[in-house]
Amino acid sequence: MSKYQAHKIFIIGGTGAQGIPIIQELVKDEKYTVRVMTRDTESRRAKDLAALPGVELFKGSFANEIDLTNGFEGCDGAYINIDGFNCGEKAEIFWGIRAYEIALAAGVKFYVWGNLDYTLKKANWDPKFRCGHYDGKGRVGEWVLQHATPQMGVAAFTTGPYIDMILAPLTLMTPKIVNGVVTWSVPLGLGEVAHVALSDCGIYARWLFDNPDRANGLDLEVAISHMSYEEIATAFTNVTGKPAQYIDVPLSKYFENFRGLDTIGTVLKMPNMSIWAKLRFGLQFSTQSPASYNTDPTDPSVMTFERNFTGFWNIWRESQGNKGVITRNYELLDEIHPNRIKSVEEWFRKEQEKGDLWERVNNMVPVLKWSEDGASGVLKLALGTSVLPESKHLLFHGPAVAKVWGELTSHITRSRLSGVDNDSSVGKGGICGSASATEERTLSTKSEAESNAGEVDAPRTTNNAAPAKPALKPNRHAHTSLIHEVFEVTKQTHGLSKA
Repeated sequence: MSKYQAHKIFIIGGTGAQGIPIIQELVKDEKYTVRVMTRDTESRRAKDLAALPGVELFKGSFANEIDLTNGFEGCDGAYINIDGFNCGEKAEIFWGIRAYEIALAAGVKFYVWGNLDYTLKKANWDPKFRCGHYDGKGRVGEWVLQHATPQMGVAAFTTGPYIDMILAPLTLMTPKIVNGVVTWSVPLGLGEVAHVALSDCGIYARWLFDNPDRANGLDLEVAISHMSYEEIATAFTNVTGKPAQYIDVPLSKYFENFRGLDTIGTVLKMPNMSIWAKLRFGLQFSTQSPASYNTDPTDPSVMTFERNFTGFWNIWRESQGNKGVITRNYELLDEIHPNRIKSVEEWFRKEQEKGDLWERVNNMVPVLKWSEDGASGVLKLALGTSVLPESKHLLFHGPAVAKVWGELTSHITRSRLSGVDNDSSVGKGGICGSASATEERTLSTKSEAESNAGEVDAPRTTNNAAPAKPALKPNRHAHTSLIHEVFEVTKQTHGLSKA
């Protein structure tokens, strides 16, 4: 037996789109048991994982050294996939390195880092290809492999955009039905995307843990194939008989499509998102907001959604025929996983066996965790009442909107403190979408508050501060009217219309 062979694996990112199939594959035959870190042990995804044999849930945050230390304790393997869209590029680099250091101290035998391509380096440092969520992971992946030690085996598992995202809402490549035609409108040109099948991720990750000697020091870069979106549209029609098309759109037009009532309407349809998360997520989103939702928008290092994903699409526009910025060793993948999915048409056919694809594209369900919970994950877990976000954090600025939002958040805060809000239709997470009353959003500093003078702030609540005397009589019905008022004012402020 290899000295790097693990048996109990500590997992960060287990409730994410990639983590779920990896856990399912690891525990299917009881060779491995897993400990899954999650901020919310009561979430739907966490409960589904807990029902599997050999799965232990561990409440904590990857952005906490005590939680990391306790999470690694008693485990001899690790699979660490930090959510960069939660914490941002800088925090992922720090906590990615720190998690590795703590794992070494804890005696972990084999360590896998959930990785993405370091595209800035692969593109010879051309800033055109700067993509924060790729480069953040890629830097850590390189660092981890360069700091391998004899006492712990290490590997990187490099993925990419999930093919599952092309039939899911609130993704970068969500389709629309235009005059009866399934339409993917993305700024890809003649480029090709190395999409990854989530159903194959578990098999690849399992191979790493099953073969630690060969995997040690390996960056396993996976994909189905490099595929154009013309190929995707043609494959959809071949499998379903329904018309489909790819429309190459300019980047400016692409980002315009993220604004408007269609996006808000999609958010409102999400089945597992609380009403408050829908309100915050749907109205707050802006392509000029940070790509990572827990980052400070005043931090000059933070990339906006538009800037980050401009780099993302530039990467794929210049990755054709397994040449260019991102390449893959498909011969190695065939050796490791001979039955892997090798084309988008094969993926469509396998998905068609699960249910009609035409019906699926008309009733899409979330694949990404942030699409399901409304980007509600917090970095800091603390005792006490969840703190509602301040209006200055909202990215639909304007005195009218801020005034209504301030009134709404003040009202909800007082309702929760007085114990009046017992409406079962209201999500437990409050406005900020936190799934637990013990989760708290980090408040901005005083200097930030001063720099946003003139905007109405929601009141802060702490364990030690007594709530202000209510100016409104709290009741569950007032919430709804205020929500509608925020929605209407936002429409007027931004001139929202049907896309």
